[in-house]
Amino acid sequence: MKQILILTKNCLADQKMQQDLQALDYEVFCSSSLLELLRCHLNVREVMSYFQTVILSESLSEIEVSHVLPILQNYYLDVIRKDRQLPTPEQEAYWRQQGITAWFTPEDTLVDYREKLVPELNNEFPPKKTSERKSSAQIILHKDVIPASRPAQPASNEPSFDTVGLGFVLTAQERRILDVMQQRQTQPVSQGEICQLLWPGTPVEHKLAQISILICRMKKKFHELGYRDDTIRTIRGKGYSLTGPFHNILTTSKPAANIEQKRNLS
Repeated sequence: MKQILILTKNCLADQKMQQDLQALDYEVFCSSSLLELLRCHLNVREVMSYFQTVILSESLSEIEVSHVLPILQNYYLDVIRKDRQLPTPEQEAYWRQQGITAWFTPEDTLVDYREKLVPELNNEFPPKKTSERKSSAQIILHKDVIPASRPAQPASNEPSFDTVGLGFVLTAQERRILDVMQQRQTQPVSQGEICQLLWPGTPVEHKLAQISILICRMKKKFHELGYRDDTIRTIRGKGYSLTGPFHNILTTSKPAANIEQKRNLS
């Protein structure tokens, strides 16, 4: 089940959207207090790590949205804006640069919600560029909040991949999949096993698309954290497994150094 956070100034105003998303089997949390905590720049990393998507309610003005978007960039999230109408092409281009990935309107149906919440499968909802997502991921890797006055680190050839930081980049479901894969080393974990791990008692055929999306996101996150080779293999008829080199990286004490050494040897 995917977790969605609705940031709003009036929870009752977004009750209908919350119910519609719950009907699509999403776990939805609607909050005005969390919005205030974010605007005060308080450390809410543990809470935010529970969610994969944030929806900015139409109760927020454009100025309020522009203030909260840079804060949300500290977290690995898809940001959706709900508004009375779709933006013009010029407005859309501007807001996408600020981090918004899609828009909801009052006319949207359950089908519209369903399609817009699956960015990997929707060409009209492209994910952020690797460079944009990577900068966010590098911030998330640190357990403590990075002070606003800290200067940006210069670009280097050393990747930012860090197994300790994976706990802050991967969602709870993704971490559980990775844990099982590490236990199996390079042996495959079937889709049925993943289904029972995440959704006990649910027929695997009902969750095939979600499993595929989870694996896709995990591979993308590993890539953005610095590992450029294959990380997870898809074995037809058997499931998914870690590649040998990637499993070795995860089990070493200095993964970033080992990746750099591998690059130099290739």
